[in-house]
Amino acid sequence: MSLQNCLIKQLSEQQEKAFQRIFDILHNDDTYGRGLDIINERLEQASFREMLYCAHSGFISHLLCCPRLDDWTEVCICVIHILDDLFASSSFAEYSILYDPQLIAGLTDALNSSFAMSSTQVQELLYFIANIIYDNTNLIDNFNPLLSPLMAIVEPSNQNRILASSTITNIIQPANSRGQVMFLKAHGIEKAVQMLTSSDEFENITGCKLLYQLLIQPDERIRSVFVKILFAQELFLPTMTSLMSRAKGELAELLMAITYGISLVRGHELEFLESGLIYELFNYLDYPFNDQTTQQSFTWAVNALFSCLYEKRLYHHMRMVGLTDKITNLLKHYQELDTQIVSSLFGIIRYLISYEGIQIEFMVLDCVHAIDIICQDPKIGPSTKTIGKSIIQVLNNDKNIELLKKIKETITAPTPEVKISESERLLVVAKQAQQEQHEEQKVEESTQKDSKFKLGISDHSRDNTRKSIIGSNRTHLPSVAQSTPIMKKSNRMSVTDLKTLLGQSNPNEEQMKILSEFNLKKAKRFHIIQEMYTTEKTYVESMKQCLDVMFPFFQQNLPEDVDTLFSNFKDVYEIHERLFKKISERWLSQKEEAFVSIADIFIEFFNWKEVYDVYVRYLVEADDGIQFDFSEKPQIVKDQLTTWAGQCLILANFLILPVQRLPRYVLLLESLLKATPPIEEYDYLKQALDDGRKLTVKLNTDKKDFQDKKFLSHYNKVIIGIEPNEHRQFIREGTLNIKEKSKAIYQCVLMSDSFFVLTQNKKNKKLYDIKFVCKKGISHLVDNKKMKKVKDITDIITFSISEGKKEKTISLLFGFGSDFEGWSSSINSVFRN
Repeated sequence: MSLQNCLIKQLSEQQEKAFQRIFDILHNDDTYGRGLDIINERLEQASFREMLYCAHSGFISHLLCCPRLDDWTEVCICVIHILDDLFASSSFAEYSILYDPQLIAGLTDALNSSFAMSSTQVQELLYFIANIIYDNTNLIDNFNPLLSPLMAIVEPSNQNRILASSTITNIIQPANSRGQVMFLKAHGIEKAVQMLTSSDEFENITGCKLLYQLLIQPDERIRSVFVKILFAQELFLPTMTSLMSRAKGELAELLMAITYGISLVRGHELEFLESGLIYELFNYLDYPFNDQTTQQSFTWAVNALFSCLYEKRLYHHMRMVGLTDKITNLLKHYQELDTQIVSSLFGIIRYLISYEGIQIEFMVLDCVHAIDIICQDPKIGPSTKTIGKSIIQVLNNDKNIELLKKIKETITAPTPEVKISESERLLVVAKQAQQEQHEEQKVEESTQKDSKFKLGISDHSRDNTRKSIIGSNRTHLPSVAQSTPIMKKSNRMSVTDLKTLLGQSNPNEEQMKILSEFNLKKAKRFHIIQEMYTTEKTYVESMKQCLDVMFPFFQQNLPEDVDTLFSNFKDVYEIHERLFKKISERWLSQKEEAFVSIADIFIEFFNWKEVYDVYVRYLVEADDGIQFDFSEKPQIVKDQLTTWAGQCLILANFLILPVQRLPRYVLLLESLLKATPPIEEYDYLKQALDDGRKLTVKLNTDKKDFQDKKFLSHYNKVIIGIEPNEHRQFIREGTLNIKEKSKAIYQCVLMSDSFFVLTQNKKNKKLYDIKFVCKKGISHLVDNKKMKKVKDITDIITFSISEGKKEKTISLLFGFGSDFEGWSSSINSVFRN
């Protein structure tokens, strides 16, 4: 490409000569570095910038990916910094995207070659791409070539997956049908569902946003294709059900929006029931709203339920599970609701009362009176009133009126002379047990800290992670035996009593509410334990696939690296194979019964001595395998990795499975505890959950203590010019977006005495130079309240650094998905105390 091909405006003769000289320097392999220096030195000059704005990015974009250059990765980042500055002009950005064929091609090649980049460089590349896409969504079709390499980054073991996923979300808009097709071909739906299975909320939100972009597709035929692929994913519905049971805020809204989107495609209604997803919609129908619900998630939930109940085969499953009570309560507060919601609620009732067995529930709850009041309101539209009046007519039939009369006659005050029946005794016991459980749960919720029980290897979940730069983690760790479990005595209801209670017919309003809560919990328990069985089966099968397919290959072709790659992965597999056998036997033998007991299996598992021994070793050592560098390995190995990648078989994704599993048990047990009525199993589940939390915390603590010592030793050796301090402690490290005069991403290390901003040494890439150092007692934190907001930045931490008599500031910039809370807490612990 010549300079003339790049020009979009007329240059003066003097400008053209100057620009041609720079162009020639940039296109010479011996002088391109000088050309980049000239641009960086003069970019702040208005006249120089105006000259560059007379062309599109073609004068420099050829340097985005030049593997023939020894320092091509550094050159790429330098070009990105220049373009990022120039793209502040929307017209320059638009002309470059439309008319510079090298720009998107160069970015695509750079992404495809990002394995040669450092983690910091990959992040800078992704941030640049994300920003130009976000600012130029009207040109979205032009970014489609980036989809394939971006999708390659969206893997559980890749630390940049959330940033890449967020970028993809902006590409696969409904208007970009070609981009959506490319997303599907790159296994996009499978990867989005995989993100939903994470225990990290940011990853869940990102996965939801990817799916949401597909489901807001206005073309029903295209949407039905997406939904068909979604339902083919074995873990999709169980994972959605599990997430909905505990989601709040933005995540809850996205889950509800996805649920509504898939409910619009007919033919999957029974799968909503079989997965338990329909029961989780009930959580969002409380009024006043509970802490899970927002106005938006409530609206989606009502509309999704209305859409699902088009299927008549669901109706008898909606009997005595609390749905009629929630709907009636909403109608009693109709003035607080949008009229469209009132209309949808009427539609739900009209569906349900076509099943005769549900009609009496609405009669007992006095729903007829609530509907009658609504129908008299002049603000309600005529079509809604017509539906309401037809509902009243159906409910007020002679049979229902007579049955309601009999139920009311049974409500008499007991006297000492009258012996209460067994069913009445059980209702009294159930009411007391239920009230005690509610009080107990309130106390637990108020005292339980909002902690996330995650086991991360170098915190793969969200924070910026590192490669295995400190050498092998092989070590001998002492075994720690777990305490013998002590079963708690319980005064709960027996399962036998509960079965008898749930078999009662024609209860009054108070009894109906008690029985409905028990019935709903029974249904939810079934689906949660079913998910435990299904996900454990998938987990064990995935580990076996890795051992059967990948392990023998590496044993033959990289025998010296097998231990580094796999650590004691086989031992982890064997203990989970034993666990799955127990879960499978219990599930298959009890799933037809009213209540499946599972707590004892997990109490035993969490207290197996070998569980701690095997996991603590794996968590310490596995990082070497997950971040293993294959670049210097034989070609046969690289070719096989490429073949596997085409089959969605990524070694690191298998190796990270054990890291994600234990936190998953804690989340499932939390959901199961919430869905368990006051029976004996409830106390055992509390113990199982407590044991699981203690085990995860202990493993996290022991792993962190060991790795902190390793990283302290490592950074004391590789940071050039670091001052010795025998009392220094390592706290955390990662790549952060740092702004002094301009923004750039650096490796950052927080110690107990200093915060280091580092750059890679040019002569020895294993060493670091200190770019900035903030010393405790000398540097201090600055209030950011008056600081100007930066695009795409949600939070900022600013240091003031003394340089002689002068002071300068550096800012740590945090965007979506970054661990601001973690860094803020750690930095405050050093510099505020």
